Amino acid sequence: DDEVFPPYSPVTVKGRDIAVLGRAVQLADTGLFSSITSRFTRNVDGIDAAPQELLAEPMRMIVQPEGGPPLAWQGDGPKTVVQAAGAVSWEATSTAGATELLCRAKLECDGYVNFRLTVKSRAAARLSDVRLEIPLRREIAVYMMGLGRKGGLRPKQWQWKWDAARSNNQFWIGDVNAGLSCKLKHTEDRWDLFNLQESGLYRDWGNGGQGGCVVEDVGSDQVVI
Repeated sequence: DDEVFPPYSPVTVKGRDIAVLGRAVQLADTGLFSSITSRFTRNVDGIDAAPQELLAEPMRMIVQPEGGPPLAWQGDGPKTVVQAAGAVSWEATSTAGATELLCRAKLECDGYVNFRLTVKSRAAARLSDVRLEIPLRREIAVYMMGLGRKGGLRPKQWQWKWDAARSNNQFWIGDVNAGLSCKLKHTEDRWDLFNLQESGLYRDWGNGGQGGCVVEDVGSDQVVI
């Protein structure tokens, strides 16, 4: 259910700002996050530390036509759909010409967020890429685990491709008291960790084996996923 449970505190919503125990996010026009902050202390036993920003820039859903720049999304911003003590849901619709991006999302009191992104086009189009980008501040992105990599210090670059023999379609990147975990999910909800032999490659992310994930240093202060 959407009720709050111990030891978590109720979800608070003020415009585009949403807060849960020790953490807060801000929504961009697309419904993705433009800010993620953590107030956990270095020992992770308190939530009165100065806020630490995780994102270097807002998260973005890139749809890139062949031979051209990425589409420039425009929209009215996110709208709250359901709000309860333990969860809040919102939706945002963005357009660029004949293409539409629909974002449906739900954040729960323990910090779990589920995004469902849908891209539609009213006209045929040739695309060179469709990708989700998460730009993190480099000083936060100290450690990494997942995407086939054992936990430890984050490398300058890590590449992972969808492969039924490497069913590690999730990662965590961060520091001791601030980090981000992300799982690339199927069109249907599946919670088993290693299931690609049974389910096959997720067609929405896998794209017939062409899909993957890259984690790399960009510029002097960013790590872009």
